[in-house]
Amino acid sequence: SSCVKRESFIRKDYKALPPELKESSGARMQEQEASDAGKAMQILVLKNDHVVFSGSSKNSMPRFRAYMELAADMAQRFAPEDSVLNRCYAQILGSAGKAVVFRNLLPELAARALEQ
Repeated sequence: SSCVKRESFIRKDYKALPPELKESSGARMQEQEASDAGKAMQILVLKNDHVVFSGSSKNSMPRFRAYMELAADMAQRFAPEDSVLNRCYAQILGSAGKAVVFRNLLPELAARALEQ
């Protein structure tokens, strides 16, 4: 007799998942949705004369993070990890002068994020 291995999957309520699983599955679903729609957009932040890019205040980086969290809320996304935001901020202040902070957004969600 031969043994047949069966893989079983358990469907769980999204609300019952731990935060790290919600974040990873939510981001993947949103990216797939934008990709499937064929309209995936990204948000590129450019260095400008806004106070958060002055770099002269110790509050500049926390304020940048706060703005990105507000934009993420408007786009119905989780904010990027602190390490990602730190890298983006360094790119914006550095010679590049710009960084892509959000990727794979549907056009309407990108527009809402830009309102921030």
